[in-house]
Amino acid sequence: MTHARYCRRGARCGRSHLTSTDGTSSSWLSKAESKAHVASAAELMQLHFSTLLANPQRWRSLISDEIVWERPYAASLGKSTEIFGKARAIEHVTRFVGIFTSFQFLDVEILNGLDRNHAVACALARGQIKSTGRVYEQEFVVFLKSSKGRIDYLREYFDPLRMPWALAMGEANS
Repeated sequence: MTHARYCRRGARCGRSHLTSTDGTSSSWLSKAESKAHVASAAELMQLHFSTLLANPQRWRSLISDEIVWERPYAASLGKSTEIFGKARAIEHVTRFVGIFTSFQFLDVEILNGLDRNHAVACALARGQIKSTGRVYEQEFVVFLKSSKGRIDYLREYFDPLRMPWALAMGEANS
């Protein structure tokens, strides 16, 4: 469970409380905590969702140079099931985000793993495709493994049929 589930002070506590990546919540730890603290996988997962779109430069600092990002269902879309390395991960995110006029993560639920280096998240994502005007809505399940305060490994599951429909030519909202 995350800090936000228990906090009653809201923004006054000095920590962000993620609801979406619209720029309102980009940091999990306060500035003082982040200097002396090595983030757990759950904290990194929180930061992954809150900075991926709102603060890409910060997100890049969270991932290790040797990151492995697995997407088992991507093969059904003609895409690679594995992304190796920081440069490729950044390229993937840039290309993915570029197809949307808007995109945000909603209803993010993060669960601690067996130790502080593992976490799992379920998230709903919603965005509008530039080329078709259609709304893309996707549920993600993401597994994260961290080391030395960086994201080393991501494995994400999603419904591969939703993207082709949203990208299909034709009348929006059909």
